[in-house]
Amino acid sequence: MITLKPIDPVWKEWLQLLLDFLTSVGTLAAVFVALRLANRDREDIISASATKRIYLSVPDQPNNEQPALFIEVTNLSSRPVSVRRIGWSSGMVWNRRFFQMPDLLERGTTKGPPITLDYGKTAYFSFPLDEFLSQNAITLCAKLPTILPSLAARFLFVEIGTSGNPSNFRFRVDPLLGRELAKSARQRKLNNHRGSR
Repeated sequence: MITLKPIDPVWKEWLQLLLDFLTSVGTLAAVFVALRLANRDREDIISASATKRIYLSVPDQPNNEQPALFIEVTNLSSRPVSVRRIGWSSGMVWNRRFFQMPDLLERGTTKGPPITLDYGKTAYFSFPLDEFLSQNAITLCAKLPTILPSLAARFLFVEIGTSGNPSNFRFRVDPLLGRELAKSARQRKLNNHRGSR
């Protein structure tokens, strides 16, 4: 017959403290997960992209290609999301950013911000690329490091501002568009430098 020794009262007390501690940690973890899940329903979740597209048929210039900067924003959260602004940010260490109102919007555009998107809905914003570059290249020059355009293009982002939480999202610009924007900004900077001589 096996006889069990009684547990030392000191060890029994330590064991009780350990069990109480683990129970407290488990309760806190459960509360944290519950709060996290509750807040998750209130968070905005979107996806976005910025690419270069070519329009083949332009009303005032039939059969003439017209490049456009095309931004696509999709609501992935379980409730409506209000898109308030569109902008850009750049930089490897320090973020430089600016927002713009889409005053150059053209065909292919849903409508300008603010716009409310239901779950799964997508908004499209299209800008004539030449006009966009001519009006925004100065700002890009100030914001975008242009010594190495291909490297700068990797750190160029489109930013989408919403009215919810979080209120600001950023997505990497398509590499082809990023290189074109960086080269344009670099060219503008070189032209300004030559003109100041």
